[in-house]
Amino acid sequence: IESAAISPAVPLRLLLSKTSDVPKVLMDSLLNLLSSVGKPGCEATPTDLQWVLLLLSAAVMDASEVPVRMAIRNIQVIEAQIQEVTDGWKEMVQKFDDAPECPLKVGDAVWAEWP
Repeated sequence: IESAAISPAVPLRLLLSKTSDVPKVLMDSLLNLLSSVGKPGCEATPTDLQWVLLLLSAAVMDASEVPVRMAIRNIQVIEAQIQEVTDGWKEMVQKFDDAPECPLKVGDAVWAEWP
């Protein structure tokens, strides 16, 4: 993300939600922890801040994970399409299996009258 593309009005929560797969409740909890640890006059130690930042870092996607996650999503879409086609094919085959049988067999002589 280029710095010019980020508006100062974009909340941190919204920005982090775009880069993370964790539930919003967990992201809200991490941001609440970060804000409480970072308050002036807070009794938190620098170690507490490091722990919160480490948890936040673990919740956010690393740039090297992006191609892998995109590939996984593509695979899921393709598998869903294959399943849809397979289900449709099974329905079509089932319709043919339920068709009434013809009383004529292969090799029977069939005569038609020409008008």
